[in-house]
Amino acid sequence: YFYYTLPDGSGNRVVRRQVNVDVDGDTFSLGSELVLATFLKSETTNPGENHNGGSMVFGESKNLFVGVGDGAGSDPVSQDASNSLGKIHRIRFDRSNPSAPTLIAEDTVYALGLRNPFTLVVDDEGDLFMGDVGAGGFEEINCLYFAGENYGWPNCEGPCVPNNPSFVNPIHGYRHGDNTFNDQDPEDNSSGGESIMVAAFYTGDQYSGVFTNKLIYNEFFKGWVRLLTLNIFDQVTADEHIGHVEGLTGLHMNPADGLLYGVTLFGGDRIVRMDLAQ
Repeated sequence: YFYYTLPDGSGNRVVRRQVNVDVDGDTFSLGSELVLATFLKSETTNPGENHNGGSMVFGESKNLFVGVGDGAGSDPVSQDASNSLGKIHRIRFDRSNPSAPTLIAEDTVYALGLRNPFTLVVDDEGDLFMGDVGAGGFEEINCLYFAGENYGWPNCEGPCVPNNPSFVNPIHGYRHGDNTFNDQDPEDNSSGGESIMVAAFYTGDQYSGVFTNKLIYNEFFKGWVRLLTLNIFDQVTADEHIGHVEGLTGLHMNPADGLLYGVTLFGGDRIVRMDLAQ
């Protein structure tokens, strides 16, 4: 499954392609492309090159969830349920034939009111967490439980004040200009803007239990990496600094060794591995 920006920059597309790998595993070829969804920038006025979203995860019932940004336009498309931008989309498949699942043709909008949900992760209970990058005020971690949930953008950024029962407040986040997390980072350089990433919900057992069943998140520009402990209601009970990696866009557990690996952008594209300090 691939999510990519169209060559002319007019929008973004989700496709499924079969990958054929040779016996030795060192070469592969791509089969035909099946288009699952297309999100066009023409759905907003004055679209920009950013706010594309792009994260995809398989969640409950093996459905594919996709985060799509608001297109960086000036109009409030995120609050328009008929518009595909600024949303979480759910793509479902008919799996009556497990070897050849087919796309279910339906409206894919599943949740709304988002600015740029650039990163998505799913925990072992099937709850979906998203990092929604803020504009000038607040970086959000949201949790999606039910279809139709509305996270408030652009009416609210961060927790709504006063509270609005129509909108779901973030479970965690930080305000722009708050240096609390920077001050806890020995490698802090306090450069760049703010851009939150939910990196991984770790379910393995290779880190002496330190990360197990906890949510790792990070600040893309400033570089700090933190660990959230959540209770059964997804309320934060602990939030601690665990490392520093600038430009980290996400972490994934390698099923072969149970370790976390990530990729970085800007200033030296790298593949990194997370290890416990000795």
